[in-house]
Amino acid sequence: MRLKVESLDEIGPRIVADVAASAQEAIVESLVEKSILAARKRSARRLYLAGGVASNGRLRELMKERLAASGVAVSWPRPEYCTDNAAMIACAASYHIGAGLVDGLKLNSFARGNLVNWAS
Repeated sequence: MRLKVESLDEIGPRIVADVAASAQEAIVESLVEKSILAARKRSARRLYLAGGVASNGRLRELMKERLAASGVAVSWPRPEYCTDNAAMIACAASYHIGAGLVDGLKLNSFARGNLVNWAS
């Protein structure tokens, strides 16, 4: 997707909105399909959606629709209780910087990396 967007001559608000909507739809589709597969594998009758992602309206809509068709009920907390890990990441960054560690903008990220305790 990035390469396609970078190849465009002009990137206006309409293209930005289209790319964002397309990315959201692809992510939502993937999460819903994986949830259905997990529910089937575990013979679950109910799925509980939690975390920051649970406040996404499109995800809620598609989860409800597709899981109901699969015989699985789905529920989630009210949006004000759908928190993500941004506060935890900010806290970890504070300790990281406090320990004198600074990473440049070319820092590579990976979702399943080991956590290091910079607070000690």
